Amino acid sequence: MKKGTTKIWGYKLSRKSKKVKKKKKKSSETWSGAKVFVPHAVWAFITIAVIASSSMFFRHYFLNSETFRIKHVLVNKSSMEMFRNGQASLDNKYIGRNIFSVVPSQVEILLRGEYPHLKLIRVMRVFPDTIEIDLVSRESFACLDTEGGVIVDRGGMILSVGDTPDNLVLIEGVNFFLSRPKPGIILKDRSVQDALGVIDSILGKVRIRRGDFGKVDVSDRSNIWVTIKGVSINLGKDDFSKKADILGEILSDPKINLSGISYIDLRFKDPVYSYKRN
Repeated sequence: MKKGTTKIWGYKLSRKSKKVKKKKKKSSETWSGAKVFVPHAVWAFITIAVIASSSMFFRHYFLNSETFRIKHVLVNKSSMEMFRNGQASLDNKYIGRNIFSVVPSQVEILLRGEYPHLKLIRVMRVFPDTIEIDLVSRESFACLDTEGGVIVDRGGMILSVGDTPDNLVLIEGVNFFLSRPKPGIILKDRSVQDALGVIDSILGKVRIRRGDFGKVDVSDRSNIWVTIKGVSINLGKDDFSKKADILGEILSDPKINLSGISYIDLRFKDPVYSYKRN
């Protein structure tokens, strides 16, 4: 009987054997140009390593390069007086430092502590090597006639001590018994606040030049006096806004000759005039 046949009851049945396909083994790596199989975890590791290396390189470059060392500290200010000795201090503190090590908000906090009288402080980094600082001072509003002159703003904050400008209204009758006033302190004394309120009301409602407003005397809180165009005016102790309106009517009345008036009393319903004796 031939190989590959089976005889059953006189019949020959052919039997074909099936060929079994051999599975090809995946090669992990070949150097003959075939594809290389690399797990995802390996690619992730390689990516992280590249990023970390690049980060370290750039960090070292930006923090140590001479390009980013501060060479200029520019301060924009309206006057040298408002920032006395400040420029030299900033130069000593920041010139030569790496610009990335300077945080603008921290510089602003530092300057506000040293110069509380400044109204606005803005710090900017101008790459690659410049720090720019904008300063805006509070506006001088009045001068207390004490301690050689204490300049305050509209809210009573002390801006400087030892100056007596001619263009500011003088406030008399305020004394400092405990300590010498310092810039940045807000004076909440009632006499100071009353005086500032009087000045604000009169300048806002009465048409006069600032130079015509001489002074405010708060030595007696029950009788606050102002001097306008050389005439003394008693405003009493309250209702200053209404009295400023009355004062405006008096000063604008062409029939009233201020040169012949000694003082005006506004504590009563109708103004009381005291005339000079010939």
